[in-house]
Amino acid sequence: MISLLFLIERLALIGAGLGGIALLIFLHELGHFLFCKLFNVYTPTFSIGFGPVLWSKKIGTTNFTLSAIPLGGYVEIAGMNGDETSHAAADHEKPFSDKPYYQKLLILLGGILFNILFAFKVAILAYLVGAPGSPILYPETATTTIARVLPDTVAAQQDMRAGDVITAFNDIPLTDRAEPLIMHLKTTESSVTIMFERDGKEYTTEPITVIPGKPFGIVLETKSLAPVLLADAIIRGWQTTMRWLKDTGTGLLHILRKADLSSAGGPVKIISMISQSAADGLLTYLLFLAIISINLALFNLIPVPILDGGQLLLATIETIMQRTLPLKIREYIFIGTWILFLMLILFLSFNDIAHIAGPYFQSVKQCMVLSSGAGE
Repeated sequence: MISLLFLIERLALIGAGLGGIALLIFLHELGHFLFCKLFNVYTPTFSIGFGPVLWSKKIGTTNFTLSAIPLGGYVEIAGMNGDETSHAAADHEKPFSDKPYYQKLLILLGGILFNILFAFKVAILAYLVGAPGSPILYPETATTTIARVLPDTVAAQQDMRAGDVITAFNDIPLTDRAEPLIMHLKTTESSVTIMFERDGKEYTTEPITVIPGKPFGIVLETKSLAPVLLADAIIRGWQTTMRWLKDTGTGLLHILRKADLSSAGGPVKIISMISQSAADGLLTYLLFLAIISINLALFNLIPVPILDGGQLLLATIETIMQRTLPLKIREYIFIGTWILFLMLILFLSFNDIAHIAGPYFQSVKQCMVLSSGAGE
């Protein structure tokens, strides 16, 4: 019975992970779709997922479909790939290629805007009902108590330990929130002296040179936040959304500049993390989806033809040239980028599986060693 309940719980969490991905994809494609409808652009298909079609219904001039694999989706926009002659648009609808540049811009950015808007609404909700003590809202949820100290960091060199309570920095007192200190360490290149308490005794670090971007080495405990009024929730929700955008953009630029995929996650890792967040409650689940939504929005700005940023680049080039690119050239570009994209997804997925399965195989290996040793 316990095993059956555990299996049901695992399947439910995996379902929550897949459902979260499907929701974000739906919102992204809905942004494209609604701007198309606003500007009377013909959209033959609105699809969520790939593979075998589970459900299909034609509403107006659009065929809405739900497919078995919820790891993608698309809105088919007539004329976006130079193939408007293959579509029979409704009398009042026209192909994408016939529209002015500002309408093309809004259509292509519609999905990105909807992903950011979703994150903004979730942040407002979190502050309105009282946010959980989640690291997602760090540093607002950070207390002054150290949860752990990372090895080989400045904090470790200063003999700071888990359980220490930071009381002040540079003679600036802290109450129960460490946000002022965190923002100072994150944004200010200067010398800082930290005062902390351990077992009723006060300690002071030596003056430390702070370098923004370099880990200081402390992880602080977090606590839930009290609910606030709607006006304050909107302001704080906006500030949090902007911080998410900035931090995510910085991380994405680092990956692109350094070609460093060590911190990048593929579909397996993302679904696993969403599933884990679902186990911590609905609000934590929504907050994690908000972070993924921000990542999806900024990832789509990369100027690769199969992404919104690439489509925007092509539309801009064609506007400047005042003519469309030949269909064959478009096809070669899309085929080449799709191949590279699929290779990247496969690479990240194999990495994800290796990271998830690695500890399991290591434990099996240790058990085998212990078993063989016990017989000697």
